[in-house]
Amino acid sequence: MQLLTLVFLLLVHIVSGNLDLDTLLELKKWFKEEPLRGNYLSSWNINNVKSNNGRCPQSWYGIDCEGGHVTSIVLSNLGLVGSFNFLVQVGLGMIQNLSISNNQFMGIISPDIGSIGSLRLLDLSTNSFHGSIPYSLIKMENLALLNLSSNSFGGKVPAGVGKL
Repeated sequence: MQLLTLVFLLLVHIVSGNLDLDTLLELKKWFKEEPLRGNYLSSWNINNVKSNNGRCPQSWYGIDCEGGHVTSIVLSNLGLVGSFNFLVQVGLGMIQNLSISNNQFMGIISPDIGSIGSLRLLDLSTNSFHGSIPYSLIKMENLALLNLSSNSFGGKVPAGVGKL
């Protein structure tokens, strides 16, 4: 399933040339908002991009852009529920900041997250992620801050995580 998602995103990018936008729209399919917490992601709408010439959706809640590419996703404390598809994030080649703390995301962290070489900050704290912490996180040369606290990880912590 993950391979199929990646192939789909690559094909969409070839056809449309808007990989960042398509990646965010695909990501949004994996989770929802708690109705009583707000409607923050209503701005994540294809119509809100047209005013920006179809490039990076900087008017979307929690999204920052630079040079037409997504550089930051901050969706902390929004009461978001569901899975967070880390494989989809591979499509955001310029992302530097991913902060989705204090939500209700669940699932495992895909080892593919290690291929996001531009990532400098990764805050997944206070969610319900489980499984093991992928070794690929250690190989992320630009990663300066990693917060995985208050989740349900199991297994051994990869050697070198403390150096981040």
